[in-house]
Amino acid sequence: MSISPISPTSSHCIYWVSDHTADPPTVGHCHRFPPGVTVNPETGVIVQKFPTTERRQWCGEWSDDAEALAAAAKMPRPSFEAPMNVSNLLQRSDLPFLLACLMALHVFAFSSTPPAHGAEPGEASEISRGGKLYDNHWLVTGKQPPEQPNPLFPVGVKTTAANTWRCVSCHGWDYSGRAGELGDVSKSKTFHSLRPAAGRSPTTLIKLMQAPGHKDNLQGLTGGQIDTLAHFVSTGQFAFSAIIVGGKPVGDPLLGKDIFEGVCVSCHQADGKAYFQGEDGDRSSLGWVAHNRPAQALHKIMNGVPSADMLSLRFLPEKRLADLLAYLQTLDDKGGQ
Repeated sequence: MSISPISPTSSHCIYWVSDHTADPPTVGHCHRFPPGVTVNPETGVIVQKFPTTERRQWCGEWSDDAEALAAAAKMPRPSFEAPMNVSNLLQRSDLPFLLACLMALHVFAFSSTPPAHGAEPGEASEISRGGKLYDNHWLVTGKQPPEQPNPLFPVGVKTTAANTWRCVSCHGWDYSGRAGELGDVSKSKTFHSLRPAAGRSPTTLIKLMQAPGHKDNLQGLTGGQIDTLAHFVSTGQFAFSAIIVGGKPVGDPLLGKDIFEGVCVSCHQADGKAYFQGEDGDRSSLGWVAHNRPAQALHKIMNGVPSADMLSLRFLPEKRLADLLAYLQTLDDKGGQ
């Protein structure tokens, strides 16, 4: 089907359709480039999704001139075919499209079971957005954190003032607070575990998040973003003990290599050292992070990286995520500072 010439849905780019994660929206889909391809393992239906982009990722065609945008929107637009079934896939002569489809089929061929985490199409995307907010909602919203450290953050724990206002800084990449990895840093009650919140009603969680003593941590978030964050806390926590035991993933690195080469290598390159956006203290190597901070690596694999154009792999079953993490631990971990 062709993309119909409609009035722009964003006041910034005629090819950009927002996800309404902020006002003005910051995250959306760029219709300037061909969509990515995934395959439903149960039905065999191929799903095309346009690349997710940040509004700040200016490509030279952004504008605040509403009249110019409206005029540009009437010009011919790119044309892409509608989703199709595997049975007529080979009728296409578009080699890049075929390769993308085969890559998606190859990933899903590892397991006969549907993706875990109980996420229907659309829900996984919502959970991943919540995971990015949990990681660093300041980067997601494009707003500036307070200049002063969070007064509730434990004194003596070395980090930047901005980091004291992030969810992950108090609850950890394993979501277990002082009961998990953060317990090696401090036993402060501020480092509260979110594990008991898994499965609870997002409505209940929102009330707890907005209670006195905590609501200041939600500065800069809209009501919709708070809903998304609560949804992540309720349904998005991965089963850490089912994937990582003693700091080691339980997966097969040989299977993980296939996933890495099919999904990750085009950006991160074979050594895992390209297009790296890490945390304070990280070395610029996926191998280093997978070895030394496996929970952090797993969270970002499942949810993507705030303010970076990275695919969320939440659609993969937990066993496949363990395979990928196991392979990442075989990569060179001697990245630079």
